[in-house]
Amino acid sequence: GSSSCHLHDAAVEGVHDVEVAVGIEGDAERAPQLRLGGREAIVAAGEGKNDRQLAYAFHRLLFNVGQLQARHDEVLALVVGAEAMTARAGGGPTLRTDLEMAIGAIEFGRGHYEEAARRYERAQILILESDNPHDWELRTILNNHGAVMISLGKHEEARRLLELALEHA
Repeated sequence: GSSSCHLHDAAVEGVHDVEVAVGIEGDAERAPQLRLGGREAIVAAGEGKNDRQLAYAFHRLLFNVGQLQARHDEVLALVVGAEAMTARAGGGPTLRTDLEMAIGAIEFGRGHYEEAARRYERAQILILESDNPHDWELRTILNNHGAVMISLGKHEEARRLLELALEHA
């Protein structure tokens, strides 16, 4: 019932918080545990019939497998599922922003800088379309997009993006 759904939501959010905290620390040794946690979050959200939390759990799994573990072949197969869950959950700007950021990070890690730049450009447009954009999200997108531009040798564009990120600090 309703309390079961709330319990699953809390479990998914708790796993998400742990994954983000460890991911920020860049603890590659714990990445396999994060992958398991992501899968547990997906199951919990599915059991709770919460498509939005399921989509976010898929996004975290993408980031953990693709970015922290650099398991590029495996993560490419997961992207389709994450895109499908995002669409099923309504695909609003905030949810799509999160997906674009995760895929942008994966493409950056794969060395596919042009695709990463496209993903971050989409994320920037989407976050500005959202009902309640957070400065930290926009700052993260701009910062990551700036890093991609540096990798592409587009230093003036990188400077512009990084200066915009600082304006949102």
